[in-house]
Amino acid sequence: TDASDYGIGAVLSQKQPTTQADFSGQSEVVIAYCSKHLTDTQIKWSTTEKEAFAIVLLHPGTKGEERGISNSAL
Repeated sequence: TDASDYGIGAVLSQKQPTTQADFSGQSEVVIAYCSKHLTDTQIKWSTTEKEAFAIVLLHPGTKGEERGISNSAL
């Protein structure tokens, strides 16, 4: 997650085994990502609260699109 004074963003990723030889034997694959411009009320939240909000928005069980949130799954 990342939070600034005006917006938040988050990426959900998963490590998967690779077929190619590399240092870790795994690659990281993006599952979903989201971003949101904060409202005047949300801008007043602490950084911790903003980042927690980003996690909630990205969680697969939430319906970000219904809240006007840019949320894309790959």
